[in-house]
Amino acid sequence: MSVPIQPPLPKKKVSVYAWILITCALLYILYPLYYSARQSAKAVTTVTNAKRIALAHLMYAADNDDRLCRAEDWERALLPMLKYEEVFWDPSSEPPKVYGFGMNDGVAAAKLEWADAPQSTVLLFSSNQPRPSAHGGETSVRAIDGRPLFAFVDGSIKRPKAPTNYVWKVSKPGR
Repeated sequence: MSVPIQPPLPKKKVSVYAWILITCALLYILYPLYYSARQSAKAVTTVTNAKRIALAHLMYAADNDDRLCRAEDWERALLPMLKYEEVFWDPSSEPPKVYGFGMNDGVAAAKLEWADAPQSTVLLFSSNQPRPSAHGGETSVRAIDGRPLFAFVDGSIKRPKAPTNYVWKVSKPGR
């Protein structure tokens, strides 16, 4: 009497469709996290670039009798201190990259000592003019992620949530 031999049970294979479904589900869950992290990184890069430009303005002033550069060619004047032009670009812009900052006309070519309140005197702002050496005043400010970006004569950076009264013009003492 022979014992009947049973064929081995087939191994269950996960079909290609199941792998595709699992991969799509993971991408659906993880993509918003990736996008959010990427946007946060761009915002941090923008703030870092603004800080570097503000410090370059102060270095320029230190080399030029405490006088800030002219508004018409401020990027060209600061480029030797920053080493590369990409620091002026807006990281949140899609290619081709656009320039993201503007210099306040009210402080152009002014001496640092003329600013009565350097911590609230605007030097640099996120600009709505995507061109090199953009400059202007309060009407040229652009919000990045709903908040404008300002660099001040003392080198500090702020991104206020609500409109704030900052100093936009300095004048020579005695005027």
